[in-house]
Amino acid sequence: MEALVVGWKPLIEDALERLGVPHVTVTEMHKYAKALSHGHRWSTLLPCGDTRNIEGVLSALERANVSAHPGQIVFGTDEFNLVVGAAVAQLLGARGQFEPHTGLLFRDKRLQKERFRESGLACATNAVVTHQDDLDRPEVREIGFPAVVKPVAGAGTRHTRRVEDPAGLRRILEELVETGPDIGPFLLERYVPGSELYLDGCLRDGQLTTFGVSRYFTNNIDVSRGGINGAYVLDPTAYEQEYVTLRALAEQAVKALGLTDGLFHLEVFESPRGYVLSECAARYGGNNAVDTYELKFGLNLVDEHVRSLLGLDVGQPRVSPETPGRTLLRAPAGHVLATPSLDELKAQPGVIKGAIDVKVGERSPAMDHDSFTRAGSAVLVAPDESAIVAQVRSLREWFQDAVKVEETR
Repeated sequence: MEALVVGWKPLIEDALERLGVPHVTVTEMHKYAKALSHGHRWSTLLPCGDTRNIEGVLSALERANVSAHPGQIVFGTDEFNLVVGAAVAQLLGARGQFEPHTGLLFRDKRLQKERFRESGLACATNAVVTHQDDLDRPEVREIGFPAVVKPVAGAGTRHTRRVEDPAGLRRILEELVETGPDIGPFLLERYVPGSELYLDGCLRDGQLTTFGVSRYFTNNIDVSRGGINGAYVLDPTAYEQEYVTLRALAEQAVKALGLTDGLFHLEVFESPRGYVLSECAARYGGNNAVDTYELKFGLNLVDEHVRSLLGLDVGQPRVSPETPGRTLLRAPAGHVLATPSLDELKAQPGVIKGAIDVKVGERSPAMDHDSFTRAGSAVLVAPDESAIVAQVRSLREWFQDAVKVEETR
């Protein structure tokens, strides 16, 4: 089986290389140099200005005289090119991961939540807003406060804000509209109280082949206020009943959206009135979620994704008794004078993998605008849930102190 991949992602490329799958990857121009140096025994790289643009993708294929065929799988690699991948497959007569409409259900949060409601699944009351005048509509006023406003087709909590009152909503909507022409319209939804979980799984012919539940240290919406950006995997034995309930919920959700093959990443609130669906993506989770899943279940989710799409044999989970976790690391505000070494980071209790992204001479990054900006990151393991929470808190404090900055005004 051959593949045509829309969008260059190192984890996807590595999985295709490990499995020895010949493939053509249409890669974004700003990633092309890195893609060339990554190593690609089984791949052919085609540069493209923007893989979110179907014209650019088709032009890249045409320039290289590359055509798809019915035995080839075509798929996008992230939120922004999922629909393009599905549309290219349809236009070229190849097999896609799903139909373009299914891709839209995983991108447009309004369409997704409408489908959830039609299927009897609980999710937040919501309404689309595009202009200040929309805030006077009855269905918008009905949502109440606190509320959350976000782009209808965003990612990574970028431009996602909690609002407390009508004045705050008007101010934030005005700010978002002025941010740029490509981020609206926006979804306003009722704030859901409770702890936030995410469910990772892979499907083959509509059946779950692997499934795991993780809990965020801090709900994503609260990371901008200084909360812990990260999560840890719940043990299926310690949380046996929760796994049964959430597995059934995940199966209902992805069936409602029309996903039959490949990965999903579904966020859920554990609210006082039961589980409430947040959002579902047809991809792997970011920020080292693939690593923590593999540490707990012995399976690389990206490998499983590719195996599912290509019809290859899937792996069998092997559950570890340890609790893996992950976190992004913050640094104090200012120009960076010194950072710890990677060896020093890996020497901290429980750390098995890490990265230091902040550089001496640069300004430390602001981490209150999205859920993926970082000064560093780490993957840890601990004997149990309480230990992983303690280790992550300690690590974050150590890193914050270890990065030395010159404060600027």
